[in-house]
Amino acid sequence: MEEFKLTIKTNDRYYSAGTIATVCVKIVGADGKCTKWNPLDYFFKNDFQKGSVESYSVYNNDDEVGQPVMLHFKLKGLTTDAWLCDDIVVEHKGIEYQFPVYDWLEEELVILRGEAVLPQKVTNDHIRAARKAEVDRNREIFRWQQRASSEDEMGWGIPRYIDDEGVLPRILRETTAKLIQSKENSWKTTLNELRNRFRGLFKKLQSPADYKRLYKNIGVEDPKFIARWRRDVEVGRQMLTGVSPLDIEICKVIPEYCHICDEHVDRLLPEGCSLQSEMRTGRIYIADYTEGVDVKRNHNPQTNSIYFHADCIALFHYSTEIGFRPIAIQLIPNDDDSIFTPADVEYDWLLAKMFMRSASLNFHQAKYRFLQTNLVCETFCVALMRNLPCCHPVYKLLRPHLRTVAHVNREARSDDVSEDSDVNKCLSLNTMSLMRKSFEKFHLDDLNIPKVLERKGLLDPDLLPNFYYRDDVIDLWKVVQIYVGDVIRHFYECDEDVKRDVELQEWTLDVATEGFGWQDDNTRGVPEHINSADELIHICTIIIFTSSVQHSLLSNGQMETYQFVPNAPSAMRLPVHKKGQGTLERIMETLPDIKAANTMISYSYSMSKFTSDEVFLGETLESMFVEDSVRETLKSFKRSLDELGEKFRRRNENLEYPYIASQPGNIPRSIVN
Repeated sequence: MEEFKLTIKTNDRYYSAGTIATVCVKIVGADGKCTKWNPLDYFFKNDFQKGSVESYSVYNNDDEVGQPVMLHFKLKGLTTDAWLCDDIVVEHKGIEYQFPVYDWLEEELVILRGEAVLPQKVTNDHIRAARKAEVDRNREIFRWQQRASSEDEMGWGIPRYIDDEGVLPRILRETTAKLIQSKENSWKTTLNELRNRFRGLFKKLQSPADYKRLYKNIGVEDPKFIARWRRDVEVGRQMLTGVSPLDIEICKVIPEYCHICDEHVDRLLPEGCSLQSEMRTGRIYIADYTEGVDVKRNHNPQTNSIYFHADCIALFHYSTEIGFRPIAIQLIPNDDDSIFTPADVEYDWLLAKMFMRSASLNFHQAKYRFLQTNLVCETFCVALMRNLPCCHPVYKLLRPHLRTVAHVNREARSDDVSEDSDVNKCLSLNTMSLMRKSFEKFHLDDLNIPKVLERKGLLDPDLLPNFYYRDDVIDLWKVVQIYVGDVIRHFYECDEDVKRDVELQEWTLDVATEGFGWQDDNTRGVPEHINSADELIHICTIIIFTSSVQHSLLSNGQMETYQFVPNAPSAMRLPVHKKGQGTLERIMETLPDIKAANTMISYSYSMSKFTSDEVFLGETLESMFVEDSVRETLKSFKRSLDELGEKFRRRNENLEYPYIASQPGNIPRSIVN
């Protein structure tokens, strides 16, 4: 009699992970021989409950099965609810065989043994057939959104996403802790909004300081910079280490539509220096928001009037004496009368900075955060789930970093970026309109952050010190790249292995043509065929870095930056002012009303919260790989991240405003908001 001992772990992160149905198993050997269907059931016991680890013996009296290579599971009983299994260890003749699952069993499920194998190296016909069947099944489950035919449809002009009609596939849904956190956030922010709107009936906002009371009931303190938010050096600091650090680039030539000249800034530069001389030495930087010129403006739902947005250009200067600060802002392209500098009267300059910060917020939300992290990662995710079987090494490498994004984006498409969503209505620029315009010029290289920093002229710490975002992401990129390289080269011994991997090539083709180029045949730098291990390492590095580090740095500090609305207003109610029109009264009439301010505060609060079961970069909650050498690579990755964390901590000890966003312990491994 042949015996198999199964140790089975049921997931503990989902309320419904367990099952009351009877779980049945059939064990398959290398030559296709298999056991009969065996129920795994103890009398008078609730098997397969959430978080349980249980052991069962399966006996075979027929022809010997031999080493198990495949497990077939099915549910039976009067009620066949789903079951979420984490992993299974099968002991046979004293040898343990690992079967990572991390998937839902709804009717039947076939699980291959845990070793990651390239398709061209599979010699067993039964395993080859099982891989193909898994991919065929997944293409039915994970379907692309129907092709949009006009801009009236959500999917028009942006990366393609999962078909979200009905319910999402179970494996892409949020955990129980995430559901609880969302409800708690909603309860807190809704109560805060109601209190603020009620107070607003009796006490109007009279000064920027009054906006502080709008977030007090959530239980957050004033941001650390609250006493100096008006200062130019504080604006400069937030441009470098805030939530939108890619706004700026070195200025070598002032655009023709920007009319800022020496006459405007001669008293703001070192004695004897000009804009040209400072540009030659790399001390002038520019933030250009003129991409928003043709972007649709939103309507203020309170007044049904259009919001105003400044398609502005801002020049910044760095000096060792003062630091990094704005020196001139032109609020309207080709308009000399809309140029303001620190030499102007206080409220003229303050209001100009508010318009500029409002432009930054709108670009940050739509372009840098949602389009260039959330949306692009969902496209990679859908193609991954459709084309790679669970035993593929690239699937095992990328799934932990991509699995959560689809449900986050699905909620955002209805609650945050749709035309009628409250979040969209509190912004001056229409979110979908700006994303569509930005996606026209998007290229995969826009996610290669070291290359982006080089293109923008921001790599030199001597020219631009205290740019901690740059310093830390360069370190983090290298660590991620080394980790990815070690994993990929373990399985792909040469470039020919990459070229011959038909499953991998189907994946990248699906990303390129159905994900990014589905509408205009522009694959935006995503290759239709991957030709080398280096190219594969590069793409996987981009995906992991974008879904973890980049998204975290652009998302988790939003409450700190946006809770005090005058620091970065989401929309402006009055048009750009002229010189001499900047007064306290005009500022208060221009800043968002209580309704819009409440919405942005609530949104920022929700975007800045971690759940109790958050998994951070380098942590391996799901042991997808069973190979000892790869598991050691994962441990090495975690050690490298811990070393960087200590390096960042020591640096932060000497900073008045520590840059903590880049701490690996603050970076979820995937997109969670």
